[in-house]
Amino acid sequence: MKQQLTGIIAILFVLTASGLISAQDSEDNIDFVLDAFNKLSDGYTYTAETTAIQIFTSEDDSFNSTFLESVDGQVDADENYYISRVLDPNGTTDVPENTASLFLDHLLLDETLYLRIGVTNNTSKEFMPLLTDEWQSLTALVEPFEEMSIERLTIENIARIQLPSEAILRASLIDSIEELPSETVDEIEMRVFELEMDAFAIFVAQSPVSPIDLAELLLDSGDFLEESEFQLTHTIWIGAEDGNIHQWETEGYNLQPYLTTKTDNLPYDIENEFSGIYIFSNHGEADPISDVAEQVGLESTDLVTRHQTKVRTVELWYRI
Repeated sequence: MKQQLTGIIAILFVLTASGLISAQDSEDNIDFVLDAFNKLSDGYTYTAETTAIQIFTSEDDSFNSTFLESVDGQVDADENYYISRVLDPNGTTDVPENTASLFLDHLLLDETLYLRIGVTNNTSKEFMPLLTDEWQSLTALVEPFEEMSIERLTIENIARIQLPSEAILRASLIDSIEELPSETVDEIEMRVFELEMDAFAIFVAQSPVSPIDLAELLLDSGDFLEESEFQLTHTIWIGAEDGNIHQWETEGYNLQPYLTTKTDNLPYDIENEFSGIYIFSNHGEADPISDVAEQVGLESTDLVTRHQTKVRTVELWYRI
């Protein structure tokens, strides 16, 4: 009996020690990833290819909105940025075939956002409003339209972007982390990590609703939350020596079952799927955006006058 008890204690000790080592490894890995993420604040350049799919399912029909997006951007250490985006709407139900892609240039300088908006060809201009190859401030673009108007909301929607360095990535939101086999990319040895995130907590953190209103909303939506689904996974390649993020792949999914749970009288369930691949370079060496502004035709002497530019009212195609 004494030998059996001794054996059990030994097994428990080994299991406990193994668990402690595993927990320590996990904590060290999280610290390594977060340190790399925080280094993005020093500035970087990046490219991205993303796919966003939104599916509305009613009792009788379904509608999908699919956008493929290509991004080329640079962010300086002062959190100014210059981002070029190309949005391809051809996967969207009811959008005419061969509708021209929308291109957007964003330049944030000294807390003022400037935009250039246009299309890549002339095949479907009637579906592409706000066509101008001149820089205009977001303030000037929305000024002619009333608050909460479809025109103003559309402009604000297409102007809204989230930089990779603005992603919500905190230790408390990481459900699990696994280090995958190392890889060599462009002659750089990479440590590779897969992170399962608390997607619901991130969804709540991104909500524009006030904390009090959100708490009441969550308490009143038991069935809705029970039937909802939230998933988010990040795979991140970090230089073993330089500690910089070189590649980031993300996949996300959520289901909002308004129809299924008869919530808010909305006649459909909404599914959102997202995936993206981000490639980073020039860590800590991105050009100041004040220099980039002149390179792309936004002269510093023109900023005030362009800020005052008026734009005409146009018919909108973009779906919110």
